[in-house]
Amino acid sequence: MTGQIVRHLERLPDGVALNSENDTGQRMTCKVGQVLLTVPPRQALQHIQFTPALPSAMTAQWQQSATWMAPHAKYLAVYDRPFWRETGLSGAARSARGPMVEIHDASPLEGLGALFGFVGIPAGYRRQITPEALRQHCHAQLGRLFGPQAASPQSDVLKDWATSPFIASPADLENVASHVSVPPSEANDGPWHQHLFGIASEWSPQFPGHLAGAIDAATQGVNRILSAR
Repeated sequence: MTGQIVRHLERLPDGVALNSENDTGQRMTCKVGQVLLTVPPRQALQHIQFTPALPSAMTAQWQQSATWMAPHAKYLAVYDRPFWRETGLSGAARSARGPMVEIHDASPLEGLGALFGFVGIPAGYRRQITPEALRQHCHAQLGRLFGPQAASPQSDVLKDWATSPFIASPADLENVASHVSVPPSEANDGPWHQHLFGIASEWSPQFPGHLAGAIDAATQGVNRILSAR
């Protein structure tokens, strides 16, 4: 089931009632045995009502757990080929001038070329310029680093996570995320025990906030469900 926003989770004697709505406001309810939360802890608390309420100690820890990439923006430029390699350039760079502070060659093994970068401008300042203006600054920076051809990509994508209400909460934008203790991914006891599992990257004991963390947390969540049967 896709295209649904989960609004309410209610613990029942024999499972969990999941209430959701689509982009037109139409609601639906389905019954499940367990719930795997793939949204970050803060987002789960901000957008989902839990009945009964989650344990207060766990709620406090979830609220303190920053969504790792929430304040950040990324930029990707695509070209007909990785032409920078023809002049001996790696496609990698670090910059104190910006707007991208870190750039990597993201080209596939064959065919198209791609350059990927992390935008170093804080979210509050990004709100003061248009996405198109930021794109133009990225074009200019790539041109300075890799030559005029780099300033005119075939296509490009600017993804600003700070503008997504399902990624960034106000708390995420006030403070830059740092790796702290991993919040509990499930209740140790009570009605939600063995019925609700957090499997977003922020719940990974090994790689919180990273791509590998999403795999790690999901694997552990599924294993806990299987072991509970």
